[in-house]
Amino acid sequence: MPDPDLGPFIQTIETRFPQIQVRTAVPIQAGWSSFVLEVNAEYMFRFPRRPEIVPGLLKESALLPELAGALSVAVPRFEYIWLPEEGGRSEPSLQPVNQVDAQSFVGYRKISGEALHVDIVTPALIAHLAAVLGELHAFPVSRAAELGIPGGSAADWRQEYQETYDWVQRLVCPLLSQAEQDRVTAGWEAFLDGDAHFRFRPALVHRDLGPEHILCDPAAGRVNGIIDWEDASIGDPAIDFTGLLMDCGADFARQVLARYPGPVDETLWARAEFYAWIGPVYEIRFGLESEQQEHLENGLEEMKQTLIRYERYGQQP
Repeated sequence: MPDPDLGPFIQTIETRFPQIQVRTAVPIQAGWSSFVLEVNAEYMFRFPRRPEIVPGLLKESALLPELAGALSVAVPRFEYIWLPEEGGRSEPSLQPVNQVDAQSFVGYRKISGEALHVDIVTPALIAHLAAVLGELHAFPVSRAAELGIPGGSAADWRQEYQETYDWVQRLVCPLLSQAEQDRVTAGWEAFLDGDAHFRFRPALVHRDLGPEHILCDPAAGRVNGIIDWEDASIGDPAIDFTGLLMDCGADFARQVLARYPGPVDETLWARAEFYAWIGPVYEIRFGLESEQQEHLENGLEEMKQTLIRYERYGQQP
């Protein structure tokens, strides 16, 4: 996904907030949801790539001020907000510029730190990350709901994944071989039919806790901050171990889990593995919905590889 021309973005920032004079603007490699600009080496500005991303940014703007007081790490504090429901605009009318809306954005002071990777891992960092996950999952879910965070009971979570599975059967399975379809069906149905998978205590979860969203101070052996809370919801705490498992390996994720102070039920690890197993589904979905063939093909190839890595899911009766 190529970076758009920076001119409209710089102009929007300076027009909406004249106190900011953009001296430097550096595009930051970002995900499917937002285009990110680092401004003056001091601020991060996120511009939604699609209209449906805006509610997530509004959700963050409500949650993060309270979450900042509950965690022992920094989270973004939106100092600049210009979204369809904000800034005096009465209708959510987005004007895309190279797939990005240059007229809607949030901005926050940059959080220092190096993205988590295995080369900087120390026992102290593992212990701090585990403690932070405990703090997050201890945040009152009643308050999270009041702040507009979606989700709810374990039954709601199960229904959401049932709906995702229905979508997979309808639109993904026809793109696979019969043998691959059989393995996908076996894995999903084993998860959904297992009542023990839905006996967890719902918690506030980040839900996209990959290493790129965990900023660390390697010298101090600490996590400095956690960013990109757009997908935050009330649901299964196991989902916040999945990114660690996928990108840093099972050994690292198990070490974090061993130090985790929250409740650990008998199927938590199995659920984290299941969420890793189905991870490629989301790139396939993005590729189909955005009509970007590259993402569709990447997701399908990753799914085939994941079926091999997590072979036992396709072996279950």
